[in-house]
Amino acid sequence: TAAARAEAAERQAADLGTQLEASRAEVASGSAAAEHLAASASADAAAALADARQAADARDAKIAALEEDLSKVGASLEAAKAEAARAAREAEEATDAGADAGLQLEEARAQLDEVRADRAKADAAAAAATARASELEGELSKAHAAAAAAAKAA
Repeated sequence: TAAARAEAAERQAADLGTQLEASRAEVASGSAAAEHLAASASADAAAALADARQAADARDAKIAALEEDLSKVGASLEAAKAEAARAAREAEEATDAGADAGLQLEEARAQLDEVRADRAKADAAAAAATARASELEGELSKAHAAAAAAAKAA
């Protein structure tokens, strides 16, 4: 995740910072020792000083490389933080959309309940109308029978 990448980038930045400080201490220590030898020794000491300066230059190059790596890690960390913030915003938007969908679902359920209640009323009215129609058919049959009997009698 973006948060895990940000954490890994922070750890890498801390490690590079530690390496940078150790290299700086090494350079300072090496330079001081080399200058003491050069001041108190012969031509061999001067050669040793040149070697120490070369080593210091190499360490300086290493420090520069570490600083560049640290800068890259810092940029990566910032990018990871930005991505984590974007992911958090998207999660919040998705949560809001989910809440809206939940409200719409509740409204749809309420409307469905109303439709079901209306349907039940309509079914009850249809059943009552069917029963009344059956009653009327029975009365009509009786009326026809009475009319037929009256016609026979006449």
